[in-house]
Amino acid sequence: MVRKEYIFFTLLLIVLFTFSFLYISGKNLFVDEEVHYLQIKRFISGDNRIYEILTVIPGYHYFLSIVGKTFNFYTESEIRLLNAVIGLISVFIFLFTAFKIEGKNGWNKGLQYLFFPILFPFFFLIYTDVLSLLLVLLMFYFVLLKKYNLGGIFGILSFFVRQNNIIWILFALCFVYVKENGIKYNFKGFVKTFRDCKIFVFGLFLGILFFIWNKGFSFGDKEMHTSGIFFGNIFFLLFLFFFLFLPLNLSNFWKIKKFVSKNKWIWFLIILVFIIYIRFFIVNHPYNFLGKDYFLRNILLQKFISGNSIKAMLFLPIAYSILSLFVAKLKKKEFYLLYPFTILSLLPMRLIEQRYYLIPLILFILFKDEKKGWIEKTAIGVYFVLSILILYLIGESKFFL
Repeated sequence: MVRKEYIFFTLLLIVLFTFSFLYISGKNLFVDEEVHYLQIKRFISGDNRIYEILTVIPGYHYFLSIVGKTFNFYTESEIRLLNAVIGLISVFIFLFTAFKIEGKNGWNKGLQYLFFPILFPFFFLIYTDVLSLLLVLLMFYFVLLKKYNLGGIFGILSFFVRQNNIIWILFALCFVYVKENGIKYNFKGFVKTFRDCKIFVFGLFLGILFFIWNKGFSFGDKEMHTSGIFFGNIFFLLFLFFFLFLPLNLSNFWKIKKFVSKNKWIWFLIILVFIIYIRFFIVNHPYNFLGKDYFLRNILLQKFISGNSIKAMLFLPIAYSILSLFVAKLKKKEFYLLYPFTILSLLPMRLIEQRYYLIPLILFILFKDEKKGWIEKTAIGVYFVLSILILYLIGESKFFL
């Protein structure tokens, strides 16, 4: 039975990726694809200069340039193909990780990963996100296997693709400690975790050195990527969470009702969050005003600042997401570390961008408790339709995420 499922899943992947790639491969470069492709092409030609507007350490670009040279891949379409292969591998790594956590029910999670609407188009575009995600998944997969040295190596590699992955290296380190010792302080456990996870500690040290040397985490375009404390991404994530996990959120309605009736204090928390939201959900990054009729995220963000009454109304899905997260069960207690680390990863980001949420949302899919079959299958069906539609509309230059 398992073999039949693997065969079906593999055939589905091959057919889906083939048709999706053939559709998008001949299209012109979209948005940031241009700078990524030019950087890869520059490396392939032997020119090691780095474009000033490149915000990430060019690990992705070096890797694809090496593979490109090896297979004589130079064109835009060929580099997109390499990215699609990376995406294909990431699907299987996610699936293996899901099996490790969920057992045979990992198939549902694997399909949800494959069709996740804000991820699917990037399987076929020249963007750093899919390789970044693959490396973080490999890191976590080997952590679950207790092969911490391998996990640490993949964590460090992920840092050289997207430097904000330093947060997920720290997450993995804390995950190992909590898994072995619980939330309580244990000095011996602390020392053992550092000894077992020395590669992760070294990765954190590298990140600190890079921050000091670079005077910030953004590699280029620093004026537009200054660090600080910003709440915009946290609230926008909660807003998107309501819709991205709508079947799960709706199925939690009665649990939410029961939880609220037993815990009246939750209303004070919601009111406090609402006050913070009204005061600190600010959309003021110049890039969030570009292409107001083209970037879907910017179209949505303009609604939030179009008037106080609309802004207050748009808090409703955010509030519901908070309540739903309170009652949503994760598989293990150490998985709840995801929530504070998600906040930690988003607070420094002034630019509001849904791609920053890919790792925490994908980890949530991995960590959440499996719901009734119809809920999971409904999510898969909705994701499939949305993914194909979004890829088509991006390909036709109707909008971009």
